[in-house]
Amino acid sequence: MTKVRYTKESANFNRLATLVKSVGTLALKMQFNEIYSPGVLHHVLGYETVLNDLQNLQKEKRISATQWTTLYPAVREWVSADTFDISLLMVLIRNICYCLPPPSAGWDKLPSSEDTTLSADIARVSYFRNVLAHASENSIDNETFDNYWKILSEALVRLLGESWRPELDHLKKSPLDPSVGDNSRLPRKIEDKGEEEKAQQTG
Repeated sequence: MTKVRYTKESANFNRLATLVKSVGTLALKMQFNEIYSPGVLHHVLGYETVLNDLQNLQKEKRISATQWTTLYPAVREWVSADTFDISLLMVLIRNICYCLPPPSAGWDKLPSSEDTTLSADIARVSYFRNVLAHASENSIDNETFDNYWKILSEALVRLLGESWRPELDHLKKSPLDPSVGDNSRLPRKIEDKGEEEKAQQTG
Protein backbone atom coordinates (compact mmCIF):
# COMPACT_ATOMS: atom_id res chain seq x y z
CA MET A 1 0.00 0.00 0.00
CA THR A 2 1.39 3.41 -1.00
CA LYS A 3 1.91 5.72 1.92
CA VAL A 4 0.37 9.17 1.45
CA ARG A 5 2.92 11.93 1.90
CA TYR A 6 1.29 14.46 4.17
CA THR A 7 3.34 17.65 4.55
CA LYS A 8 3.10 20.81 6.58
CA GLU A 9 2.31 22.65 3.34
CA SER A 10 -0.60 20.35 2.48
CA ALA A 11 -1.90 20.67 6.05
CA ASN A 12 -1.78 24.45 5.63
CA PHE A 13 -3.89 24.17 2.49
CA ASN A 14 -6.45 21.90 4.19
CA ARG A 15 -6.76 24.15 7.23
CA LEU A 16 -7.35 27.21 5.07
CA ALA A 17 -9.83 25.27 2.96
CA THR A 18 -11.72 24.31 6.12
CA LEU A 19 -11.75 27.93 7.26
CA VAL A 20 -13.19 29.07 3.94
CA LYS A 21 -15.57 26.21 3.17
CA SER A 22 -17.02 25.69 6.63
CA VAL A 23 -16.63 28.87 8.69
CA GLY A 24 -16.70 31.18 5.66
CA THR A 25 -19.91 29.63 4.34
CA LEU A 26 -21.51 29.91 7.79
CA ALA A 27 -20.53 33.60 7.99
CA LEU A 28 -22.06 34.33 4.58
CA LYS A 29 -25.27 32.48 5.51
CA MET A 30 -25.59 34.49 8.69
CA GLN A 31 -25.05 37.79 6.91
CA PHE A 32 -27.52 36.84 4.16
CA ASN A 33 -30.10 35.90 6.80
CA GLU A 34 -29.58 39.29 8.45
CA ILE A 35 -30.58 40.97 5.19
CA TYR A 36 -33.38 38.55 4.24
CA SER A 37 -34.71 36.74 7.28
CA PRO A 38 -35.60 33.05 6.72
CA GLY A 39 -39.31 33.66 7.21
CA VAL A 40 -39.59 36.14 4.34
CA LEU A 41 -37.00 34.76 1.92
CA HIS A 42 -39.54 32.93 -0.26
CA HIS A 43 -41.49 36.19 -0.65
CA VAL A 44 -38.32 38.10 -1.60
CA LEU A 45 -37.38 35.53 -4.26
CA GLY A 46 -40.84 35.99 -5.79
CA TYR A 47 -40.49 39.76 -6.26
CA GLU A 48 -40.40 40.64 -9.96
CA THR A 49 -37.13 42.58 -9.76
CA VAL A 50 -35.36 39.81 -7.84
CA LEU A 51 -36.74 37.06 -10.06
CA ASN A 52 -35.70 38.90 -13.22
CA ASP A 53 -32.17 39.44 -11.88
CA LEU A 54 -31.83 35.79 -10.91
CA GLN A 55 -33.19 34.56 -14.25
CA ASN A 56 -30.59 36.68 -16.04
CA LEU A 57 -27.87 35.21 -13.85
CA GLN A 58 -29.14 31.73 -14.68
CA LYS A 59 -29.01 32.52 -18.41
CA GLU A 60 -25.42 33.71 -17.93
CA LYS A 61 -24.71 30.34 -16.24
CA ARG A 62 -23.72 32.03 -13.00
CA ILE A 63 -26.47 30.03 -11.28
CA SER A 64 -26.52 26.31 -12.05
CA ALA A 65 -29.60 24.14 -12.45
CA THR A 66 -28.93 22.54 -9.06
CA GLN A 67 -28.59 25.93 -7.39
CA TRP A 68 -31.80 27.12 -9.04
CA THR A 69 -33.63 24.17 -7.51
CA THR A 70 -32.44 25.18 -4.04
CA LEU A 71 -33.72 28.72 -4.67
CA TYR A 72 -37.07 27.59 -6.00
CA PRO A 73 -38.02 24.22 -4.48
CA ALA A 74 -41.36 22.57 -5.23
CA VAL A 75 -42.73 24.14 -2.04
CA ARG A 76 -41.51 27.73 -2.12
CA GLU A 77 -41.77 28.14 1.65
CA TRP A 78 -39.10 25.47 2.09
CA VAL A 79 -36.33 27.62 0.62
CA SER A 80 -33.53 28.16 3.13
CA ALA A 81 -30.10 29.74 3.02
CA ASP A 82 -28.91 26.66 4.96
CA THR A 83 -29.02 24.75 1.65
CA PHE A 84 -27.01 27.36 -0.32
CA ASP A 85 -23.36 26.67 -1.14
CA ILE A 86 -20.71 29.36 -0.87
CA SER A 87 -20.72 30.21 -4.57
CA LEU A 88 -24.51 30.71 -4.63
CA LEU A 89 -24.36 32.82 -1.49
CA MET A 90 -21.80 35.11 -3.11
CA VAL A 91 -23.90 35.44 -6.27
CA LEU A 92 -26.95 36.35 -4.17
CA ILE A 93 -25.10 38.79 -1.93
CA ARG A 94 -23.56 40.54 -4.92
CA ASN A 95 -26.71 40.74 -7.00
CA ILE A 96 -29.89 40.83 -4.91
CA CYS A 97 -28.74 42.26 -1.56
CA TYR A 98 -29.42 45.74 -2.89
CA CYS A 99 -28.79 47.43 0.46
CA LEU A 100 -25.19 46.20 0.51
CA PRO A 101 -22.82 48.39 -1.54
CA PRO A 102 -19.76 46.76 -3.16
CA PRO A 103 -16.42 47.30 -1.38
CA SER A 104 -14.27 50.16 -2.63
CA ALA A 105 -11.97 47.77 -4.54
CA GLY A 106 -14.89 45.80 -6.00
CA TRP A 107 -16.05 42.27 -5.20
CA ASP A 108 -13.24 40.43 -7.00
CA LYS A 109 -10.15 41.98 -5.44
CA LEU A 110 -8.66 41.57 -1.98
CA PRO A 111 -9.67 44.71 -0.04
CA SER A 112 -7.03 46.86 1.57
CA SER A 113 -6.35 46.29 5.27
CA GLU A 114 -7.91 49.68 6.02
CA ASP A 115 -11.29 48.62 4.63
CA THR A 116 -13.08 46.66 7.33
CA THR A 117 -16.62 47.24 6.11
CA LEU A 118 -19.13 44.40 5.93
CA SER A 119 -18.83 44.26 2.15
CA ALA A 120 -15.04 44.11 2.32
CA ASP A 121 -15.07 41.22 4.78
CA ILE A 122 -17.50 39.29 2.59
CA ALA A 123 -15.20 39.98 -0.37
CA ARG A 124 -12.27 38.55 1.62
CA VAL A 125 -14.11 35.26 2.08
CA SER A 126 -14.87 35.16 -1.65
CA TYR A 127 -11.31 36.09 -2.60
CA PHE A 128 -9.67 33.28 -0.63
CA ARG A 129 -12.28 30.82 -1.82
CA ASN A 130 -11.22 31.65 -5.38
CA VAL A 131 -7.51 31.45 -4.48
CA LEU A 132 -7.97 27.90 -3.22
CA ALA A 133 -10.28 26.86 -6.05
CA HIS A 134 -7.70 27.90 -8.66
CA ALA A 135 -4.56 26.76 -6.84
CA SER A 136 -2.22 24.72 -9.03
CA GLU A 137 -1.41 22.41 -6.10
CA ASN A 138 -2.89 21.66 -2.70
CA SER A 139 -0.09 23.16 -0.64
CA ILE A 140 0.70 26.54 0.91
CA ASP A 141 4.02 27.54 2.44
CA ASN A 142 4.08 28.61 6.08
CA GLU A 143 4.62 32.33 5.50
CA THR A 144 1.80 32.59 2.98
CA PHE A 145 -0.46 30.48 5.18
CA ASP A 146 0.09 32.70 8.23
CA ASN A 147 -0.63 35.81 6.15
CA TYR A 148 -3.77 34.39 4.57
CA TRP A 149 -5.02 33.01 7.89
CA LYS A 150 -4.59 36.33 9.67
CA ILE A 151 -6.48 38.28 7.00
CA LEU A 152 -9.31 35.77 6.70
CA SER A 153 -9.72 34.91 10.38
CA GLU A 154 -9.90 38.59 11.35
CA ALA A 155 -12.59 39.10 8.71
CA LEU A 156 -14.54 36.09 10.05
CA VAL A 157 -14.32 37.37 13.62
CA ARG A 158 -15.84 40.65 12.45
CA LEU A 159 -18.57 38.78 10.57
CA LEU A 160 -19.38 36.21 13.26
CA GLY A 161 -18.41 37.97 16.47
CA GLU A 162 -15.47 38.07 18.85
CA SER A 163 -16.61 34.87 20.59
CA TRP A 164 -15.41 32.96 17.52
CA ARG A 165 -11.76 33.99 17.93
CA PRO A 166 -10.75 31.13 20.31
CA GLU A 167 -12.41 28.59 18.01
CA LEU A 168 -10.52 29.86 14.97
CA ASP A 169 -7.26 29.94 16.92
CA HIS A 170 -7.86 26.31 17.89
CA LEU A 171 -8.66 25.34 14.32
CA LYS A 172 -5.36 26.80 13.13
CA LYS A 173 -3.41 24.52 15.46
CA SER A 174 -5.62 21.44 15.66
CA PRO A 175 -4.15 18.25 14.09
CA LEU A 176 -5.53 17.06 10.78
CA ASP A 177 -5.76 13.34 10.18
CA PRO A 178 -4.53 12.43 6.67
CA SER A 179 -6.31 9.08 6.91
CA VAL A 180 -9.65 10.89 6.90
CA GLY A 181 -10.85 11.69 3.41
CA ASP A 182 -12.73 14.87 4.30
CA ASN A 183 -10.40 17.18 6.20
CA SER A 184 -12.77 20.06 5.59
CA ARG A 185 -14.99 18.86 8.44
CA LEU A 186 -15.07 21.21 11.39
CA PRO A 187 -14.17 20.12 14.90
CA ARG A 188 -17.35 19.23 16.78
CA LYS A 189 -17.07 22.26 19.10
CA ILE A 190 -17.09 24.64 16.14
CA GLU A 191 -19.95 22.77 14.43
CA ASP A 192 -22.00 23.05 17.62
CA LYS A 193 -21.26 26.76 17.87
CA GLY A 194 -22.41 27.25 14.31
CA GLU A 195 -25.68 25.46 15.05
CA GLU A 196 -26.21 27.69 18.09
CA GLU A 197 -25.70 30.83 15.99
CA LYS A 198 -28.21 29.65 13.36
CA ALA A 199 -30.75 28.72 16.03
CA GLN A 200 -30.51 32.22 17.50
CA GLN A 201 -31.22 33.73 14.08
CA THR A 202 -34.28 31.60 13.42
CA GLY A 203 -35.55 31.49 16.98
